Amino acid sequence: MENHKPHPEMIDKAMEMLNANRKETLIIGDSKSDLGAGINSGVDTALFHTPAHQDFYDQEKLMEYKPVFVFDDFVKLQEFIILE
Repeated sequence: MENHKPHPEMIDKAMEMLNANRKETLIIGDSKSDLGAGINSGVDTALFHTPAHQDFYDQEKLMEYKPVFVFDDFVKLQEFIILE
């Protein structure tokens, strides 16, 4: 990769390799660069922000990226992935 997140190159390349489409792709991240890459790539984003993340990332600031989903627990995230 030549570019780092939030540039969409990584997501676009992965989607190309997997023959995925933007309407069915979800980027799950815990940082502004993750969410920004999803937005810049035109896909839905999900914020994964557990209490342990509070020491590193301000959830209020991350919510400014308007993630479609927010998960604060790994089990909830796992259940969502399995059910969707």
